[in-house]
Amino acid sequence: MAVAERARKSAAPQPAASEPPNEPPPDDSAAALNHVLGRLAVLDQRARAAGGEPTQPHELLAATEAAADEAQQHGAWLPLRDLAGRLRLTSDELDLLLAASAPHLDPDVADVLDPGRHQTGPEGEVRAHVVVKRLGLPAIAVHRLLDSDGALVRLGLVVVNAGRRLSVPPAVIEHLLVLPRRPGDALAAALAPAGQIDGDDTDRLATALRSGLRFCYLQDPLGGLAPAIAAAAMASVGLDTMHLDLDEMDDDDRVDDVLGEALVRAHLDGVAIVAGPASKVVAIPDRIARLAAGDVPFVLYGALPWRPGLLTTVPWQMAPVPATKDDRVVVWEQALEVAAGQPGADLTAIPDRDDIARAVGHLHLSPPAVNRAVLSAGLQALGEQRALDVDDLITAARTQSGEALQRLARRITPRVGWDDLVVPAGVVEQLEEICTRARQRDLVMGTWKVGGGSSRKRGTVSLFGGPPGTGKSLAAEVVGAALGLEIYQVNLATVVDKYVGETEKNLDRIFRAAEGVNCLLFFDEADALFGRRSEVQSAQDKYANVEVAFLLQRLEDFDGVAVLASNLRGNLDDAFRRRIDVIVDFPVPDETARLQLWRTCLGPHVQLADDVDLAVCATFDLAGGDIRNVAVGAAMAAAEAGQPIGMAHLVRAVQSEYRKLGRLADHSAFAKVKKYAES
Repeated sequence: MAVAERARKSAAPQPAASEPPNEPPPDDSAAALNHVLGRLAVLDQRARAAGGEPTQPHELLAATEAAADEAQQHGAWLPLRDLAGRLRLTSDELDLLLAASAPHLDPDVADVLDPGRHQTGPEGEVRAHVVVKRLGLPAIAVHRLLDSDGALVRLGLVVVNAGRRLSVPPAVIEHLLVLPRRPGDALAAALAPAGQIDGDDTDRLATALRSGLRFCYLQDPLGGLAPAIAAAAMASVGLDTMHLDLDEMDDDDRVDDVLGEALVRAHLDGVAIVAGPASKVVAIPDRIARLAAGDVPFVLYGALPWRPGLLTTVPWQMAPVPATKDDRVVVWEQALEVAAGQPGADLTAIPDRDDIARAVGHLHLSPPAVNRAVLSAGLQALGEQRALDVDDLITAARTQSGEALQRLARRITPRVGWDDLVVPAGVVEQLEEICTRARQRDLVMGTWKVGGGSSRKRGTVSLFGGPPGTGKSLAAEVVGAALGLEIYQVNLATVVDKYVGETEKNLDRIFRAAEGVNCLLFFDEADALFGRRSEVQSAQDKYANVEVAFLLQRLEDFDGVAVLASNLRGNLDDAFRRRIDVIVDFPVPDETARLQLWRTCLGPHVQLADDVDLAVCATFDLAGGDIRNVAVGAAMAAAEAGQPIGMAHLVRAVQSEYRKLGRLADHSAFAKVKKYAES
């Protein structure tokens, strides 16, 4: 912003989007220093006059302000006048602010204002009652100026410590001297780009801000864009935004410190505060009350509705609609543009919009999570000395998962792709349909509202059925990889509980946690949970039916991607079929498929003996999981013997697998390899 524009804004009574540059022009800093030191000299003379020394504080004040007038006429920006004008500080408040700042600006003046300050407390503080007396102010000024409702304390410009000792935050000193901004470590960690999204929600919030509202609450859905909506609304009314991402902070005191410093800096710079999630601030209602009653706009966002009893101040509330795919792509583009300007970033070849939409547009990530993902992707590409691509974005987005679900389910990072899947073409088509449904569900169910406005179902639920070892778990992993999602496999041992109602509570925790994380929720052996309801003949039947009914309801409301896998598909309750979008049957592989499975399981890095005939191995009636077990067993035996994998190793491993499965040997198949079995 130009210096002349700063000078005009300093006289404005309302908060404005003014922010001193990190490297101010020399004239600004010199003029600011001269004005501040001149006003401190006036306080020095007033204090000496109170002690009986002959001084002329009024003449010095007039000369100081005349010099300030001349500096402003030449375009200088004076922060002391800026604060007085924007924050409507009285002359006494301005003097007390300077007196509290004196230990950092001119220690000699501080010694005159409070001669005994070195013996009675910290070096950077002065005693309020001594300063007030030395300045000739009435004693009641201590209470009037330093009350919690007084401007200095309410705005965070002056801190009243034990013994009515006064100090000022470092941000105030930086502002008065036009120094570079140096936020505290906690605040620096919380600051995050918010992006900007225009739309109906942005217009609604902007209208509320123009009407004079200062405290707003946005209920933010899964992966919602409340920060971007708030930032765009602030920009439309001429305000810059300080966005605080509190999601990674677990310490209440640290959150309190962050919000306290943010409040001070927001008043100094005339910017708005946007912070969330609200779940991080419920334990510090006093701080939120101060922010809510502040003079700068404050927008808080969170996943749950506003808690009426949290504060006496009631916010203006808005529940943004779920973000569209286009909105999310815009946030990714904005995050990439911000990252491209960072030192050392190699983002010269930013993926185009279509590639971003295809790769990560369907993921429900908040703007802070998107920024973290872009930073992670950029660092990965930089470390490998190459340009960033969409695969980096997919991998980085996959890591933006919360820890809550990891305590309830086993996390699986997909490491396979379509080429690793050996199934009929029809099965592949159905799996691709699942991916299509997951990518397009927001557009179809949200924007187009297909199914009617009363339809609550937005998630994608699939059922994989088939005998053991036919590729159901592998297919779930392939789908997760195609969608860029982590897989969380539900551990039935931690879910099922012998006490009534506890299983439902555990399941509800899993579903809630999964809705806050971009993941694929995988229920293996699903018939154990989703079994048929039966006629009630005992209390056990009654509670079992309640459990199934709860699952039916929860699947209906689930806004995510879930896969149920079962070897006994017929055991599932019929009511689940209506709630399942795609049912995929995995057949036992035929001989052609088995040959491909043998080649895949043994892989390209294994040394095979000359006598190995995989076509013969494919004649054994084994599923894909069984073939993998055989390949591993044969490889172990060959490694122990220090030999390439030979036919004898494979045949013995096949015999071991047959015994483990409790199956009779196929004599026609084993006849071809009898000599290897006996060798």
